Amino acid sequence: MAVRNRTCTVSRWRAAEATCTLKIGDADFIRLISGELTAMQAYTSGKLKIKGGIMKSQLIEKLFQLKG
Repeated sequence: MAVRNRTCTVSRWRAAEATCTLKIGDADFIRLISGELTAMQAYTSGKLKIKGGIMKSQLIEKLFQLKG
């Protein structure tokens, strides 16, 4: 998945070069974007793994928000 210019694109292939790579399970990702789980909680509990630009990862909660 690549997030660029307020657009999220999901593809089967790996991006050429990522600024920040996140690994999180499906169920935890749904909890994250629904607001049930914060990025900090996911990270400190080991449910979210971050590789690369840690500062970019701080934008996770702003990038993925479901509107009710």
